[in-house]
Amino acid sequence: MLKTVNLAAQVLMMFTQENNKWSGKDLATAMEQNYATIYRILKTLSKQELLNFDSVTKEYSLGLAVWQLGQTMYDSLNLEELVRPSLLKLKKETDESVFFTIRRGGNGVTLMVEEPLYKIKYAAEIGLSVPLFPGASYRAILAYQSEYFVDELIAEGLPQYTPHTLTDPDLLKKELTKIRLEGYAKSEGEYTSDVVALAVPIRDAENKVNCSVTLSGPTYRLKKANQNKMILQLKETALDIERILRNTSYKFY
Repeated sequence: MLKTVNLAAQVLMMFTQENNKWSGKDLATAMEQNYATIYRILKTLSKQELLNFDSVTKEYSLGLAVWQLGQTMYDSLNLEELVRPSLLKLKKETDESVFFTIRRGGNGVTLMVEEPLYKIKYAAEIGLSVPLFPGASYRAILAYQSEYFVDELIAEGLPQYTPHTLTDPDLLKKELTKIRLEGYAKSEGEYTSDVVALAVPIRDAENKVNCSVTLSGPTYRLKKANQNKMILQLKETALDIERILRNTSYKFY
């Protein structure tokens, strides 16, 4: 692998939701790289519109070309045709927010969303990238990763997003075992306060779990009495999507 190309790719991957702007010096320090080298890479990426440079703050952010690449990648997946009908059916049956999440490294990314017409609802954000632990969508995927993967994620730290975020490593591992036994994940207010989420893992053609389907809504509406039925509806939706994926070559990781 060409070292410079590899380093340029690493530079782009440093622009995350948590750290979406960098000065050249701060980025070089964070990457433990020579500033002159990082500076040349930043200038090159800016020239190709992969990065924007703010002349006032002297900071870089992702450029329009990255969005265009992402849109091209999304269109090539043809997920609208494959997955959207299953999400629409689940939304119609439950009148709650439903979304499709995929794994990217140690994060889960919300790829597709369907929302109800309720005035009060959980508004999932397309493209939202969150570590694979604080909520049902992410844990439904994490539960089926290797023990080494889980230990590595825990070692990177488990940030507290709300007072209810599950951050104890032992309790997290127990929860992952429970998900594998029951076939679904549940969370209450762990990433967003006063929101209940139920999620089911989805297996691809290689029987690997790198995506999930989630149903989410305000706590007062997703009462325990209704959750068993919703879990069954989620599992049916996951099976529908699995059947589609098995007939394709799609891999979400």
